[in-house]
Amino acid sequence: MESKRVLPGPSVVVICLILLINSCTKDITHPVNAPQNEEMVSTPFGSVAKSKVFYIENGYSAKVVNNHLWKVEVSTGKMVKDLAELPSQAEHLNTNTRTSSSNDPYGTSTSSNEIMHAEDTKGPNDFTDFKIEFIVPVIPNQTTETLYIGNNLRILSPNLSDLRCALQYGPSAAGGGWYWSIGCWSIILGNVTHGSLASVAPGTSLIAQIQFQTNQYAAYFIGYSVDHPLNINDTFYQSYVGQFLAGNPKTVGGYPSQGNVKLTNIYAQVSGAYPTLLWGAGSGSLGENFGVLSNANPNGEVDIWFGPCPVTQTVQNAQWTSSNTTLTWNIVPNAYEYWIAVMSSPVGAGFYYMSSSNTVSDFFTKLGMYPAHGNYVLSITPIYSCGWGNDTYPISFTY
Repeated sequence: MESKRVLPGPSVVVICLILLINSCTKDITHPVNAPQNEEMVSTPFGSVAKSKVFYIENGYSAKVVNNHLWKVEVSTGKMVKDLAELPSQAEHLNTNTRTSSSNDPYGTSTSSNEIMHAEDTKGPNDFTDFKIEFIVPVIPNQTTETLYIGNNLRILSPNLSDLRCALQYGPSAAGGGWYWSIGCWSIILGNVTHGSLASVAPGTSLIAQIQFQTNQYAAYFIGYSVDHPLNINDTFYQSYVGQFLAGNPKTVGGYPSQGNVKLTNIYAQVSGAYPTLLWGAGSGSLGENFGVLSNANPNGEVDIWFGPCPVTQTVQNAQWTSSNTTLTWNIVPNAYEYWIAVMSSPVGAGFYYMSSSNTVSDFFTKLGMYPAHGNYVLSITPIYSCGWGNDTYPISFTY
């Protein structure tokens, strides 16, 4: 693998283009076979043999020719180095033991580090554009476990290609360290290519986009200047779109303390149209899970939870003001809505109301109630994208 670099700051580009093509050419140089028991390095696809990971520097691209992965000079089209001989699809899948069809569908490595994946179950489709937005979370309180968060396009080509935009914490085959950075990656029949990394600070808004553009697939983070492409020519294939969480945390404490990351404004296009999406959400061994808040396209939302859904949390300090029939309570972290239930006491009709705020004024009217003066019992339940919280907070009041 050639030397790597990490370029800090928002002026650095993070873009990868995948173009998959087959053509005839004469071999110039050949890669050396990987030694036994060689070093394994971290990627968003799992631990991969170091000899199968390639950094493509500025001015060069990668290209599949006659079952070989070549490094090509962009300005001249000259093939300057044979990076790897690619196995056939059958050879690759027979050689690489897959952990499961959902975690490692292409047999990318013998030790996939994908924790969970949310893929569109309506696919595959003729996707031409796929975008998500999210905010860089706080720094995890650990310096031992690399993490990856992002979106991907799994291309149904003979080369078993997968293209990913990844937010990364910790070192990887592309570089990086114990800070957040962004980069683009691709895998082709078990061989990984990557571009440069750019460091990003917690709180930074990111837009990760993957497109098909005139015989090439392109992955990039919008707002970062154009970096060198990783080019592998290809005709158009159907694909699956998805979001992923990868890495090797051993405890929930290895994740950011904020609880989740919201992947918002999700859209997937098929030649300008917006097909119906249905996210199939996976889960991890530490209780990690995807919360599908909305399957809408555009403007969908899927949240990545770094641990079990906080269903034991309850509303605290709820207060009823009879003078203006206002109900208030403390905000519950990560709850996006609250379910309010009111019953007359001891027995009577029930009324229900959903609120996105922790304050509801004139709520008798909002609940459609025209109550007589009397005694009432009220409960408030926090709702998360991953499930419902605890509703054991009865409030008795007299109106």
